[in-house]
Formats: sequence, structure tokens, C-alpha cells
Amino acid sequence: VSTGIRAKQWYVLKCRLRVETDLDVVEELLDEMEKLLYAEIENVKQTIPLVEQDSRLGWEPSMLYMADAWHLKWKIHQVNYVLNTEIPNCRSSLELQKKCSKRNY
Repeated sequence: VSTGIRAKQWYVLKCRLRVETDLDVVEELLDEMEKLLYAEIENVKQTIPLVEQDSRLGWEPSMLYMADAWHLKWKIHQVNYVLNTEIPNCRSSLELQKKCSKRNY
């Protein structure tokens, strides 16, 4: 349930990020996105022992969905990529935009 809620929150934040023109608000959105990702990593870490005890918890047969320990660790890896690569790239771009806007191009 927590993952589903965060997935929707992530989607809303990404939609807002795409259309936002105020650079300070963009920075705030990136901060919110980071907090959301860290919270999801903690959720996943807490879930791993549960699916190791009972593999049925991570199985949804109609869509062949699996959330076993291996897949959850893969998810943490993917989320860390967003935290360590994609968001810093966005922040770098944001800083460049701020510098350019100060120069009145």
C-alpha cells in the first residue's frame, strides 16, 4: 500500500516538475522527490525480511508480479540510480538555468 501511494505521489511530482517554470519551486519539487525515494527505500528494506519468510507476499499471479528479495534489492538499486544520478543531473541543470536567468539572456 505504501509503495502504491508513493508511486502516485511520484507521478504527481514528476508531472508538476515538467510544467513548473519557477526555478525555486523546481528545487522544492526535487527535494520532495528525494524524500519520497528515501522513504520508499526504507519501506523496501523493511519488506525484504517479510518476503524471505513468506514468498506468497510478493507474488501476484494474474500479472506475474514478483516482489521477492532479489527483485526488491533490484528496486533499491534502481531508486539509488535516480537519487545518485538523475536528480543530481536535474539539480545541475537547474543551477545552470539559474545562472543564465541572472545574466538576463
